[in-house]
Amino acid sequence: FFEELTEKNAAATPISLSPVNIVEERKREPMQKRETLELVRAYYKITEPNVRKHLFELVKAAGRSKD
Repeated sequence: FFEELTEKNAAATPISLSPVNIVEERKREPMQKRETLELVRAYYKITEPNVRKHLFELVKAAGRSKD
């Protein structure tokens, strides 16, 4: 079972989400974070250009908002 597990797949397993790894992830540059990569991949899976544009504008506005 584990013989076929690649390093890439292993990195995506829950074990990679240990508290130590989460702290290290927070220290990384935003463009190197797993969360950023997942967000970009999901964004580009949106096939409708108008939906993607509106989502882009929504995220930009949310980033500008103050709590």
